[in-house]
Amino acid sequence: MKKNVLFGIVILVIGIIIAIVSLVIGFTNLFGESIKFTTPNVIESELEEGSYTVYYEYESSVEGRVYSTSEEDINGLMLRVIGADNTEIMVGPSKGSSNYTINSRKGYSVLSFDITRSGNYHIITEHDKDIVLNINKIELFTFVKYLFLSIIIFIITVIIALVSFTRKSKAIDETYDY
Repeated sequence: MKKNVLFGIVILVIGIIIAIVSLVIGFTNLFGESIKFTTPNVIESELEEGSYTVYYEYESSVEGRVYSTSEEDINGLMLRVIGADNTEIMVGPSKGSSNYTINSRKGYSVLSFDITRSGNYHIITEHDKDIVLNINKIELFTFVKYLFLSIIIFIITVIIALVSFTRKSKAIDETYDY
């Protein structure tokens, strides 16, 4: 096999691996730090400006206790978010429909809210059963940056590989008659 073809294949494989790693990093950074707790509860948390999604984890564990509830046990949930200045943040239905299974945790999105000013907030939940909620800040901008980075890495890798595949070898092919 010619050196330039082998070089192109190596560059292509390395580029694909780097692009996939970049995409995985972007995906894992899609969700910021999470706040996981059981209901009913009142917690105080420092929230940064951004969009938050509330997930109902019907299979989860909190502080060593395992929770396995019905996927429909969300009926009757009340969640309020109140700022330090006693302003109530509008909480509405989830902006999208998403669910997940991570190790032994399973959940789906139920509510969302937007924080326009970073600060301390009280999150008040009421429910007639002990259920687990997980609040995540969505870092969509970070994900998009990593997505574009992975696309650019992949395109550059393909271009370098194609150039090396089509480049003629510098060695001169001469046939000798003996």
